[in-house]
Amino acid sequence: MSRRKRLKRIFRPASLTLFTVLIGFVLITYSGLAVAADFPLGKKVIKLGWASALKVDYIKPQLWGAQMAVEEINAAGGVLGSKLELATGDTDMSATGAISAIEKLVHHDKVDAIIGGFSSEESTALQEQAAKLKIVTLSAGSTMKTNERYLKAPHKYKYCFIVEPDETDQVLAAMSGYRIYIKQIKAISGEKGKIRVALVTDKALWTEAMDPFLKDMIAKDPDSELVYFGKIGREATNFMAELTQIRRKKAHFLFVVSGFGASIPFVKQWSQLKVPALVWGIIIVAMSGTDWVGALGADAAAYTGTGSFGTQAIDAQTGIMIEKYKKKFGRDPIHASSAGWLMVKAYAEALKIAKTLDADAVVKALEGLVIPPEKSWGGTLDFDKDHRIKMGQEGLYFAWYQYTPDGTTVIIAPPVIANSKVLVPPFMEKAWKSWK
Repeated sequence: MSRRKRLKRIFRPASLTLFTVLIGFVLITYSGLAVAADFPLGKKVIKLGWASALKVDYIKPQLWGAQMAVEEINAAGGVLGSKLELATGDTDMSATGAISAIEKLVHHDKVDAIIGGFSSEESTALQEQAAKLKIVTLSAGSTMKTNERYLKAPHKYKYCFIVEPDETDQVLAAMSGYRIYIKQIKAISGEKGKIRVALVTDKALWTEAMDPFLKDMIAKDPDSELVYFGKIGREATNFMAELTQIRRKKAHFLFVVSGFGASIPFVKQWSQLKVPALVWGIIIVAMSGTDWVGALGADAAAYTGTGSFGTQAIDAQTGIMIEKYKKKFGRDPIHASSAGWLMVKAYAEALKIAKTLDADAVVKALEGLVIPPEKSWGGTLDFDKDHRIKMGQEGLYFAWYQYTPDGTTVIIAPPVIANSKVLVPPFMEKAWKSWK
């Protein structure tokens, strides 16, 4: 057969088709090998899905913290060469909204893991969806219900890790601060009997479990007694009736537990009425000086107190992270800022250990992960056997602090990092002494 005929036979349409397929296969194989060589995780981009309430101002700091972590990790070369990318899903701060947001992130955005959550309702939904979809999830919404579920079915719920203290953790953390406040109020007031306490908490899932623990804490303290207990709605704006009752009870101490914006009008009206009960507690909005002083003004915010992790410079690294955040976003962080950063950081470090995106391998890596204070934000990042973040000296460190009349803060507890005694306005001290 002549050379010309052989070439015509090779390049006839059928042969060309087969030749094209073979060339395509070689190119795809080479491309896959190149990706595998350059990107051990098998992807140029690892997608994280952030699911929480996009329209709620005091939740946005969590997203900003996550974005900050993504930018830092990518600037340092990514995760084993792969870049991180963040997609968002709006939960509308509800369980049904969280389910819809996760489905959108998983099925439309094709994310590799989920982070986010703020409310207890979101947190329970994130945990359930993580189990259903077998996708690694780090949630910053915490409730005892997620822990109860995990204890009953650890294999089912193993894909979810909680990067926030739950109700019992927060009460345990509050106990040290509470005791210091009570002792110092007793000394300042000259009260011979017990310090009278008013307890006000959100009408929300997270406080339902917390209320009994707080009441028990107050009852067991030898120097305090509960004289008023009330619940406030997250959308409520008028608290004159509640504050009037608290005044009539001659409460020295007003313990507030609020994760929503209602704390702003509540404290504003407390200030306007000059209720002689010192405000302190777990007040989420108050964790950021920018938000709290900005919403209330320095006068109304003065002498109020709260506690959190990641918002006070308890160590050099936390101080650095706070300043980075302030420089980038022009505002003070809240605990959610640190939580957002920690969720991304934990997932990225777990990927480095697992060297795969396989969910079960990443879970195992997260279970053994420890990020020391010098590389963390707010203390040590370490999960306990129930997939909850550790708190205290072995984990994230709570600082209890109080606002001064000039809008700055002083740390009241724990004693090892405290830089001030409890501050009391003159009118309040005068009222207390008149009650003796």
